[in-house]
Amino acid sequence: AAKKTAAKKTAAKKTAAKKTAAKKTAAKKTAAKKTAAKKTVAVEQPVAKQPSAKRAAKTVAVEQPAKEQPVAKELAFEGAKKSAARRKKPAAAPVPVDEGSPAAVATTHTAVASRRKKATPPQGEAVPRLPVQTELPLGVSRGDKLPVFELPDQDGRIVKSADLVGQPFVLYFYPKDDTPGCTKEACGFKDEQPAFSAAGVRVIGVSPDKPASHKKFRAKYGLEFTLLSDTHNVLSQALGVWKLKNNYGREYMGIERATFLVDAAGRIQRVWRQVRVAGHVPEVLELAKDARGPASK
Repeated sequence: AAKKTAAKKTAAKKTAAKKTAAKKTAAKKTAAKKTAAKKTVAVEQPVAKQPSAKRAAKTVAVEQPAKEQPVAKELAFEGAKKSAARRKKPAAAPVPVDEGSPAAVATTHTAVASRRKKATPPQGEAVPRLPVQTELPLGVSRGDKLPVFELPDQDGRIVKSADLVGQPFVLYFYPKDDTPGCTKEACGFKDEQPAFSAAGVRVIGVSPDKPASHKKFRAKYGLEFTLLSDTHNVLSQALGVWKLKNNYGREYMGIERATFLVDAAGRIQRVWRQVRVAGHVPEVLELAKDARGPASK
């Protein structure tokens, strides 16, 4: 009986020891699995949550323009609409301007350059020139001899300075046909034409316009005096009336309004420069009455 009891106790101890060992083994395996699972998460987590720098840069480069692109398209569309509106906007009606502005002056820097580039004039057009006295400075004054010239009139006929000797005359320069100031001045001389004729003084106008323009201008306003065409600015330069002008900061070449009273001997008796149209013609007429020198008597 004692041996059986001892055997039972020994068997119980062995069973308990096996169970304890099994539990410890299971606990170790469970702990090992947990540890392995933690290591796996620690290794895999950075890959999932922390993309590489290259991948992040590519993502920004690709996605950022896509967010801004609609704004650029909208701006381009608005710009296109404004451009279309400007193209469809009707042009403003031309407003008559005085010859003092660049719009009313026929000869600007560009026009002057193009004229100077022409070696020869169009077929049939006379070349105005100063055959003598070209050594005169640009500009004359009272008492000087009028430069010799040959210029076409409104009908294309050549008028020579030699043809004018023997009768005093008024030679007035203006910028352009049929502009407000030039028309007012021309009509002023037209109204006083009988008085100038009674005084024996001829009136001659000069501008850079072509003969055809002069002819149309005379017919429109009933002008009866001669208009000379100085398209190459030969006479205007010799008399110092082809000058650099400035209008609101813009510089250009053009005719300075001026008048010369020449006696019968061809000498300049009076010079008016930078002429103001108002009251100018009566002043010229008053002095023209005394312009008949000894050569005309």
